Order: sequence, then structure tokens, then C-alpha cells
Amino acid sequence: MVSIIVPIYNTSKYLKQCIDSVRQQSYTDWEMIIVNDASKDDSLSLCTRYAKKDTRIKIINNPQNEGVEKSRSFGYSAASGDYVLYIDSDDWLCDKDILKKIYNKAEEMRVDYVDMGMQRVMDRHGWIKKHLLAQL
Repeated sequence: MVSIIVPIYNTSKYLKQCIDSVRQQSYTDWEMIIVNDASKDDSLSLCTRYAKKDTRIKIINNPQNEGVEKSRSFGYSAASGDYVLYIDSDDWLCDKDILKKIYNKAEEMRVDYVDMGMQRVMDRHGWIKKHLLAQL
């Protein structure tokens, strides 16, 4: 199982794309731990609606804003997967097979850590900047 930890703070504008990108993965043995860091927008209610539809989504609600690192730590403490993946709440998985690829690579290579590439989308200009860290 892969535990996916998503710290959130006032990112309701991006959450649907983030959560849907995980729910659409071909690899389905995952849990998503959303850590709400005292959001003031409707982020928590959006996540709660998703959690009601999908039992793999769990929510930790911090009543006080403590920052992204503490939120990740809270999520990690609640994780039950063999592997942990951190996703920022304004990011998404653009490959529907990426969880399967990184899980299989970790198992095949018998490693504790798999690094993968990323693309930076500059929203204002529509630019895409690729950073390739590893080939899966």
C-alpha cells in the first residue's frame, strides 16, 4: 500500500484536480491522508465530501495553523502504507499509472526511496518546465 499525504491550507481552488488525480490511478491500493492545517476557505468541506465518497481518503484536521512540515509529520504518523508519497495540494499526478510505476520499481529494486520527475506549469503564462530526476 502507498500512503499519500496531502497537507492543505486554503487551496480549495486546486484540491479537486489533486484528489481526482489520485483517485484515477490504475494502482488502487493506496490511502490518502489529507491534513487540513486550519484552512479558512472551503478546503475542509471539499475534502470531507471526497472522504464520504471514498473510504481510502482520511482527514486530519488541525485546529491551529502549524505549517507544511508539521502537517506532513502528522500525516506520516497516521500512515499505514509500505511507502509514503507527499503531494502538495496544488499539485497533481498527470500519469494515471505513476503510483503503479513507482510501487513496482521500489519492489523490483528492493529500495526504500524512489525519486521521480516533475513538470512545473507556470499558470500565468501556460509554460511547462520539465525536471527529469529519474526514469521509471
